[in-house]
Amino acid sequence: NTMASGKKLAKIKSTGGFGFSFEDKVAATFFCMMLDGTELLNIPKAQLKQVSFQVAAGGWKLDDLLLELKDDLGSLHCAISVKSAAYLTKSGFKKEFSADTWAQWLGGAPFDPQRDVMALAVGEMADEVTIAWTDIERRIVSGTAETLSAQLTQKGSSSTLERDIFKSLESTQPAPKSSVEAARLLKHLRVRHFGITVDTDGINQCLSLLKVEDRNTAGDLWNELQQIASGLRVAGGTIDLGELLRRLRGKYQLKAHPNYRGDWQVINRFSQSNCDAVHSVSGSDTSIEFADTDRAKITNMPTKQVLGIIGDSGIGKSSLVKSYVESLTDGVNLLWLTHDDLNKPSQALVGSAFGLKNDIPELVRYSPIPILFVIDAAEQLSSLALQRISEIVRATAATDSLEYRVIVTTQPRHGAQAGWMSCCLRERPLTMSLLRL
Repeated sequence: NTMASGKKLAKIKSTGGFGFSFEDKVAATFFCMMLDGTELLNIPKAQLKQVSFQVAAGGWKLDDLLLELKDDLGSLHCAISVKSAAYLTKSGFKKEFSADTWAQWLGGAPFDPQRDVMALAVGEMADEVTIAWTDIERRIVSGTAETLSAQLTQKGSSSTLERDIFKSLESTQPAPKSSVEAARLLKHLRVRHFGITVDTDGINQCLSLLKVEDRNTAGDLWNELQQIASGLRVAGGTIDLGELLRRLRGKYQLKAHPNYRGDWQVINRFSQSNCDAVHSVSGSDTSIEFADTDRAKITNMPTKQVLGIIGDSGIGKSSLVKSYVESLTDGVNLLWLTHDDLNKPSQALVGSAFGLKNDIPELVRYSPIPILFVIDAAEQLSSLALQRISEIVRATAATDSLEYRVIVTTQPRHGAQAGWMSCCLRERPLTMSLLRL
């Protein structure tokens, strides 16, 4: 029957067709910006935190994509209409789009006219229109609404095409009409052209996200981002940085987000220094040798597990861990912190001692690569240090799809009853194994 056929057609339309694949490419481009912290849409210091799909039910008139951004003043939104056709031409904006922008601008919540912006993402736009809009957006960013209105309504201050673009927005304004009010709206409007190079541009963006820049891997990442976008578009879902990393971890070696990259460089440098300080000799000149079975136990340690290495003082527990760390490539974030590093009343104080912008549990949650956490000489740790370790381990274990390993060294008398065991296991069961030297 007709109703059944209509439902079937709607279902097919929601999953295929050029317009929808174009929308997925636009969303995937914004995913890249979320992963690398790119300032976007000519909003100073704005970073993308979350992307939502099909948001009409939330009161958004431009409802294809909704970006949640954050700048120095807090959160703001960008509602985006995605059109594969040319919706900005030499005649200006299409009336359908202009009407929607005015409805959003004047309609109140959820749109905040003091903070939020609207955007048009198009697949086609003539070169001269692109040039005209670029000049308009330059004026948008730097000028007041009154100045913008004057420039875009007077000959000699703007091109004919620029004035026609402004007039197309002004002419659809509900009464009473005001060119200054139209300019106020225009200051909250952005246009982005995703042309025939959208895939090439996307792959290049993905290339810059990879720790090892490989074009084939970048192509795979670009395709996967589009697939993620497609699934969210059909379901009307939402995704943030943490969820996007969860879906990509283990498949791609990504650079850390710039909000966390500097902190990880600091922590890795301090951790490597602590590792390097471990001696690989006993006494003056006797090298420490380890049984192959002992080396294999640590080398073949499964992910998401705690390995306790128990042995007398001076037997080489720390040296065994050091040799394992030295065998690793650059594909892990290393946490090898001393008692003094961790003996602080809070994670904030631990971080500030290193000069970090984020605390360590926060860094762990957004690590794009596996974590190796070494807790050396656990028998020497204070209750404060154990609490900080517990917080880090719990944050690590609670981060879905993050590969991690925790290695603890301690002396026999502190083995099964060691405080670190109960501390680490208190709230989240972890798989543990022991190696006795």
